[in-house]
Amino acid sequence: MTRHIADRRLPSTGDKTRAFLDIARKETPHPAVVALTRQPRGPRNGEKTTQFLRIERGQTA
Repeated sequence: MTRHIADRRLPSTGDKTRAFLDIARKETPHPAVVALTRQPRGPRNGEKTTQFLRIERGQTA
């Protein structure tokens, strides 16, 4: 017995997968962004340089 014409699937074009991936990319941040936001925050390099120069000039507090 052969299958009915409605029982045969057409080859997938990947449209659904592409749509799901687009949604996932829009809703979740890039792993690099997540890693950068989790880094501890400290004084910036410019602030350290300013303090070293102030001490070098002999200025205290």
